[in-house]
Amino acid sequence: MTASTAVVSSRPSFYSIVPNRDRADDLFRSYIAFLEERNGDLFADDGFAHREAMMDTLGEHDAIYRGGFDNAVFNRNYVKLQDTDLSDEQLALLAFVKMNAGEAYGVEVMSEARADLMARPEPLYVLERVLGREENYHTKMLVGAADHFDGIEVEGAWRPAWPLKLLIFALAKFPPSMFHPILLGAEISGVFTMNWMLGRLSTMFPDDPGVRESMEHRIIEVLIDEVGHVAYNRICVGTAGMRAAKVLARGVSKSHDDLTPELNVLGYAEARKGLASFDYADLPEEVRRKAWFA
Repeated sequence: MTASTAVVSSRPSFYSIVPNRDRADDLFRSYIAFLEERNGDLFADDGFAHREAMMDTLGEHDAIYRGGFDNAVFNRNYVKLQDTDLSDEQLALLAFVKMNAGEAYGVEVMSEARADLMARPEPLYVLERVLGREENYHTKMLVGAADHFDGIEVEGAWRPAWPLKLLIFALAKFPPSMFHPILLGAEISGVFTMNWMLGRLSTMFPDDPGVRESMEHRIIEVLIDEVGHVAYNRICVGTAGMRAAKVLARGVSKSHDDLTPELNVLGYAEARKGLASFDYADLPEEVRRKAWFA
């Protein structure tokens, strides 16, 4: 099996226990090999070479949303959603930058809280350190969507809502037996939300398809990474942890009422009922083909 070949069972599922968990280190090493192929040198001080090239490619998308978005209106709603006459496209941008802010907050807090663990040499912790660096790229991918909206500068003081603070506190303070089930639930919810947003984008930007394609590209690249993050955490949990993760995924999904209300205006509140049946097979073929999954 080459590093670029996804590790899958005959019926891959987010909620099935990984077979041969006694071979966890072998699976982790397989994942590290995949990440080296996807990202380049995982420990270079100046970032992942392949990922930097990806960011350059994303930056070459120069389409501009012709519907316009006043910068003051954007920043007012970035601090707190309050206007009721925003277009779907404007709401999508706000969702992107707020998801970016949430990712950035989580990465910063977790990096500080788990610095000693992530410095350890075991494959489990090596991977945790690498995946944290991938999350940093996600923030750049998402906030980069603002480049397609002429005159937009992110200026508002974003503050994490209490559900995110609670989640990150739990991840930072709880022991490993609880850390991975909590993170798995959050990752599954994140994959569901991103996948839903990808589908929702297909109806937007009818006059600016280049903007839509760029935003879709960004989400697809994040999804490819996040599927691997789900797989990593699945290797780390047992049956009880998997049950807890499924419950936690629902809770994290509901937290978007406070974290990203733009999603609910776009229809997410109703759509999240589908989380109960959502699974690996519901992802786009491109994501399943390019992602690592065990």
